[in-house]
Amino acid sequence: MKKDKLLSCFNLFIENPTARIIIVLLGGSFMNFLYIATNAASAILYHSIWSATLTVYHLMLIIIRLYLLTVGRTRADEANGRRICLRVGILLLLLDLASASIMLYSIRRGSYASYSGLILLGFLAFTVYSVTRSFMDLRRHRDGENHLYFTARSISLSTSLMSVFNLQYSVFALLGANSVLTGRAILLCGFSVFSIILFLSFSLMRRGISE
Repeated sequence: MKKDKLLSCFNLFIENPTARIIIVLLGGSFMNFLYIATNAASAILYHSIWSATLTVYHLMLIIIRLYLLTVGRTRADEANGRRICLRVGILLLLLDLASASIMLYSIRRGSYASYSGLILLGFLAFTVYSVTRSFMDLRRHRDGENHLYFTARSISLSTSLMSVFNLQYSVFALLGANSVLTGRAILLCGFSVFSIILFLSFSLMRRGISE
């Protein structure tokens, strides 16, 4: 009896796209919680304003994932799907602009925290996970016809980009490069990452207002 129930749940996961996205979003939210805990510890231990910013950033991404999880349980029609894209796009735009401002502020102040190897290992593990998951999402949903999948894919890509940038930011600080070199390298990577996230937010908003 239990075997039949497990087989039924497995078939539901395979055949039902809504069930798949719910499980994927739950897994992503769990990993984000771990990443938030690491950044929150860094903000407290090293008094890092950038770690505090990342804590808030990823906390907002979890809220977005939970929002997608909630609407994924209901039957979303075309109009509701566009509204989801528009709302998430606007929120992602605000997060991107706020994070970019904090990055520039941190570079101008030259406030770089030298994290411990354990924290850097956690950053690396999450970066590998988020980039791998984002790559899989891009391959799995290349057409992007489903609004919910398109939004979840954009959030996944934003998460991986920010994790890559944070890893680069942390490694340069650990290496102890001079402030000019560190600032330029971080600024170059940050400009690339935030530009892509900006593009993603506008893509979501464009899909949200299109008929």
